[in-house]
Amino acid sequence: MAGNPFYKDHWINIDRDRLDRYERMFLWSPASAALYEPADIRPGHIVADFGSGPGHTAIEIAKWVGRNGHVHALDINAEFVAQARKNANAASIGDRVTAHQCDGSILPLPDLSLDRLTTRTTSSMWMIPNARFASSTASFELVGKCMPSKVIGQ
Repeated sequence: MAGNPFYKDHWINIDRDRLDRYERMFLWSPASAALYEPADIRPGHIVADFGSGPGHTAIEIAKWVGRNGHVHALDINAEFVAQARKNANAASIGDRVTAHQCDGSILPLPDLSLDRLTTRTTSSMWMIPNARFASSTASFELVGKCMPSKVIGQ
């Protein structure tokens, strides 16, 4: 995908039909827990979910971190960010989820403010994965494991 900005345009400009499909596609499923359990997300953690879409995963993680934790739902699409806020409020945990519009070039969070950073497939869409990951890691100290759910060749 290097040199092709399609991935970015694809996620910034989403027509209503695709937004509705993504809303249904990104619903949390109990089977999804297996992707996140290795991250050892615990009560009190501060977590960022990068590429959060309409926020369903961020909402589930907010349940895991409890009242003393917090989740930052990060997405490039303004409508997803608005929907993530709406969905978090509807789930009565809007106080534990903050949705941010973010393209991945920098995280809108203070350095060393995260216990965990999660993402499902978003990292495979970064134009320069190592550079993006390196700039993203400025917001937290890597002390755990990086466990990709899917590895794509270089």
